Amino acid sequence: MYVAIARKWRPQTFEEVVGQDEVVRALKNAISTGKIGHAYLFSGPRGTGKTTLARILAKSLNCVNGPTVNPCNKCENCVEIREGRSVDVIEIDGASNRKIDDVRNIREVVKFVPVKSRYKIYIIDEVHMLTDEAFNALLKTLEEPPSHVVFIFATTEPYKVKQTIRSRCQHFVLKPIGTELIYQQLLKISKAEGFKITDSILLKVAKAGNGSMRDAESLLDMVVSYIGDRQDVTDEEIDRLLGVIDISHIERILSLISQKDVGGLIKLVNELRDKGFDLKKLCEELISTFRNLLIMKDFGVDRSLIRLSENEISVLERFKDSFRREEIIFIENTLIETYNEMRTSINELFSLEKGLFKIGNTENVITLSRILEELKELKSSLSSSQSPEVHSESGSGLSTVSTRLYESGLSESSSTKEESRVKQVVKNPIDEVLEEIDEMEFKKSLSQNDVLIEKIRNEIAGFFPGMERKVNISVDDEKVLIEDPYGIFKTDILKKEREEVIKKIGIITGREVVIETGKKEAKVADSIKKSKVSEVDKKKEKNDVSSMVKTLFQAENVDFTKKS
Repeated sequence: MYVAIARKWRPQTFEEVVGQDEVVRALKNAISTGKIGHAYLFSGPRGTGKTTLARILAKSLNCVNGPTVNPCNKCENCVEIREGRSVDVIEIDGASNRKIDDVRNIREVVKFVPVKSRYKIYIIDEVHMLTDEAFNALLKTLEEPPSHVVFIFATTEPYKVKQTIRSRCQHFVLKPIGTELIYQQLLKISKAEGFKITDSILLKVAKAGNGSMRDAESLLDMVVSYIGDRQDVTDEEIDRLLGVIDISHIERILSLISQKDVGGLIKLVNELRDKGFDLKKLCEELISTFRNLLIMKDFGVDRSLIRLSENEISVLERFKDSFRREEIIFIENTLIETYNEMRTSINELFSLEKGLFKIGNTENVITLSRILEELKELKSSLSSSQSPEVHSESGSGLSTVSTRLYESGLSESSSTKEESRVKQVVKNPIDEVLEEIDEMEFKKSLSQNDVLIEKIRNEIAGFFPGMERKVNISVDDEKVLIEDPYGIFKTDILKKEREEVIKKIGIITGREVVIETGKKEAKVADSIKKSKVSEVDKKKEKNDVSSMVKTLFQAENVDFTKKS
């Protein structure tokens, strides 16, 4: 019977584990010095060695020669653990044994000593799938287990494991395995198994593994089956089989985008679709490509941030200066929006084509740096000449504005005597625009009220479409003031919705919500001020008026300090 590569080549000793040197060293030192913990948590992406390390650790602890960092893999205990039939090493699937009753069973049996081994070891895979009740039932046992018990947990989502559980474990984080390490392991397997497969195909398989050794080994199984005895298998066939996009296609796309050749882009994408390439995968590759371009522009070829082959890096090096930083960010954002749309679209091709139309017309994108550059150029021209030459750039619309500013100042020049004043008038608008942009950027980083106001508008719009344009909203340290000149909030029909809006806004802002309904309320407040009654009567009358206004406008709070 054929055994899958991932099973046949599963590491059986610490030395065989690939890409997790730090974790292996820590475990070996713990065993060598006798500092064996009572609970371990291994977390990391799929196929990085979590369950494998758990089994090797179990063998190291229960081997007849142990505890040892080099289990013999020949004794009865080692063989039973490797084959998954040891009575003292219990592997539990957390996804299907996640209830409190399952954990209660563990609590009942941990008190019994191992049948024939040194330790009774519980390996719980995907431990994050346990319910909260099951976690809570496990806490006491996990904190103070019997001396003969060791718990080993494995999970791909450690943030879902309760903090009280994590704090009782030694937590080891397994990282994705590098493409080069995966490639070297696949090469070793291919030579040992006698596979007739080229290095370029092995590299493609290693890259398609995306940091997972098990995924890469499963893909190798598939590629070997596809190739069979054929000698004429092309790289393009393997690309389609693995669902990867070769760097040559990415290079053509980068070239077409840099040339703003939208027609060529559309034709190429349709050509790739007709050849069977996954369009979502293509979009993913482009997102990754422009991310790497942005990294290279700022940090160069940093191997800790960019994991690519030399050929791929050389391609990106040729194109990194073909795009401005703002262009790369715009293209990246557009591709992400396109990918999200493709995931739910009934026509992936149309969604991708629409995104490429936007990307191929980046010259129409007006960025803040572009606006500043044009304004500064105009300012320089105005200061050096009385009649500057204004250059119009397609799509920006700025030159028209600048020309109007210049002409508005020039029209005031009626005599030589006014020349200095006219120069000042011509110069001031540009300075003001630049100052406003600087102030806008400053406020963008400091002001939180604008963010709160936008959230309030969204809440109001959700209940009363269109109303967000009819109210004035201000936020201070104590309250949120909603000025409602049209009295929309006072009607009986909207009473329930109004209360929900007020409650939500209060939760979002953490402030008291005050609604002013306009001129009528202001007049009532004025009448109180003009009254010539005593302070006691005035206070009583104000309270009466407050009650009347609350009833009349059905408002939760009435504030007489701010006038409409």
